[in-house]
Amino acid sequence: MRVLRTVAFALTLAIPTLAISLGALAGTPGTITPTSDDRFVNAFGDPDLGDGLCGPTESDTETPLAPFTPFTDSVSAGDGGFASQDSSVGTGVLSGTGFASGFSDFCFGVGNSTYDVSFSLSGPTQLDLTGSLEVFDSFGFGFAETTARLTRSATVVYEAVADPFSGSVPLSFSGVVPAGTYRLFVEADGDVSIEASWDFTLDADPGAPVPALGPGALAALGLLLAASGLRGIRRG
Repeated sequence: MRVLRTVAFALTLAIPTLAISLGALAGTPGTITPTSDDRFVNAFGDPDLGDGLCGPTESDTETPLAPFTPFTDSVSAGDGGFASQDSSVGTGVLSGTGFASGFSDFCFGVGNSTYDVSFSLSGPTQLDLTGSLEVFDSFGFGFAETTARLTRSATVVYEAVADPFSGSVPLSFSGVVPAGTYRLFVEADGDVSIEASWDFTLDADPGAPVPALGPGALAALGLLLAASGLRGIRRG
C-alpha cells in the first residue's frame, strides 16, 4: 500500500510537467523546405500583330541559374512582349515582384512572369501571405489575368485573381496549415495591350504558437489527475 501511495504521489508531480512539455512540443511549427522551382519570364513579339510595322518575330525565356537561387531578370521580344521578375526562395520566406506587358510603341506581343515553387512543411505552420495583383489595359481590347494560388496537393488553400475589370486586388491570407506538400503559383500575363504585375510575401512564422495537440487540455488533465492523487493519499 505504501508503494502505491509513493507511485501516486510521483505521478501527481510528473503529470502536469509532462503535459506542459507535450504541449510545447506540439506547438513547434514546421519550416519551408523547397522541393521544386519552375520560375521563369517569357516574351513573344509578332510583327503581324502590329500590321507589319514592328520588328521580326522573336521569343525569349529566362530562368534562375540554379533552383531556389535569387532570380532577377527581364526579357523582351522585338518591339512587343516584355517581362521581368525579382524573386527569392527561402526556408522562412518566399517573396517576389513580377511584371509583364504585351505592348510597346504600337507593336504587340505577349509577356509572362511566373513564380511557381513547391515546398513541404514538416509540421503545422502559421503562414501569412500579403501583396497585390494588378492588371491595366491601355486601350481596352486586351484580356489577361494575374493569378495567385496556394494549394495543398489538389486542394486550393487560397486564390486571388485580377483582370482588366478588377484592377488591383490585394493578397490576404493568414492561418495555421497542417504538414504537407504545398505549391505557390503566381502569374502575370501581358497580352496585346495589357500590363500586369504582382508582388507578394509568403512568411512562415517560426515564432507563432500552433496548438496542434491541445497543450491547454493536456495541462488541465494533468492538474485534474494531480488533485485526484492528492485526495487519494489523504484518505490513506
